[in-house]
Amino acid sequence: MDSVRLLFLSFLCVLTTQSLLAQAPNPDDGVVCTGGGTDDFPAWQVAVEDYYATQVTGSGYVVYSTVTPIAGSTMPDGIVPDGVHSSNPGCSSEVQTVSAYAFDDVDGNGSDSSGDTYDFISTYTLTVYPIPDAENPAGGECTDTVIDNCGGLDILYSTNGFATPGSPIPPSLFIFSPDVTVSWTASIPGAPAGCEATGMYELTCPFLDILDPCNCDLGLDLNMDGTNEYAQEIITIDGAPPFTNVTLTGTGPDGGLYDYVGGVLVPLDATTIQPLIVGPNSDGDYTITAYRAADNVSTYTFGLMDVSGLMDSITGEPCPFCPSTCTASNGTLVPGPSNE
Repeated sequence: MDSVRLLFLSFLCVLTTQSLLAQAPNPDDGVVCTGGGTDDFPAWQVAVEDYYATQVTGSGYVVYSTVTPIAGSTMPDGIVPDGVHSSNPGCSSEVQTVSAYAFDDVDGNGSDSSGDTYDFISTYTLTVYPIPDAENPAGGECTDTVIDNCGGLDILYSTNGFATPGSPIPPSLFIFSPDVTVSWTASIPGAPAGCEATGMYELTCPFLDILDPCNCDLGLDLNMDGTNEYAQEIITIDGAPPFTNVTLTGTGPDGGLYDYVGGVLVPLDATTIQPLIVGPNSDGDYTITAYRAADNVSTYTFGLMDVSGLMDSITGEPCPFCPSTCTASNGTLVPGPSNE
């Protein structure tokens, strides 16, 4: 009877070590930014290998797999976390999970076959964050915001290079405030430090500005030679009427601004430009639409004062020569759309 009990206990001991029923490493996890390593995955592997070396007897070894291996049917794939996100930039984290198994080559043939065993040891889960998909704004206005292509990104702004903590509120300038450089960071909520998109842009807030300068597509070809000699220019006024103290001067052979009335180009001056001020538009600005010589030489300077006493002037630098806007048909030049 005692010998039977001893045989049973010996069998139970072997079964216990082979089935890995005691002291296996706990499941572990980590978090990284793409390309930033695999956190403590190597340490988890060491714990698994140490456990196998001290707890297991028999002919086998540790295997790693993202699928559950079945002897003689489903081989372990050997895939382990690499800490690299599949999409970078991206908008959400990915999970890379692997499990460790003790493979026992029961029949001793040196390969996986029916009758062998895979005993589960532990699992490791690595969460990988991408650099978020955010873009630098155009800037050049009184305020601007980072382009969030994900939606819900944590975006911080700074006007001192983050010498102090950033703010989620985009900076804004008042008219005539000094220009500033805005630095920004964008991150996915929950992402580790160092996994941010970054950028910089400029803010400037003039009273007068030129919108779409030297627009040849909307220009004028007065002599019908296939090239627009005059380009369209739109001046924006960020102020409130009535506008006074209007000035307009020009330099160069065709300096200044022009109106196109009844098929005739009319030079503008401080008096005749006033009626061209229209608005406000959807942004609350007033605009002046006029024409200017595209001769690579001529300039203009325009200035005024608004009802609050704000004064400003702006200079239109030379416009380059416009490309041809007409096409030849049977040797005859056909006017482009801007001349219809």
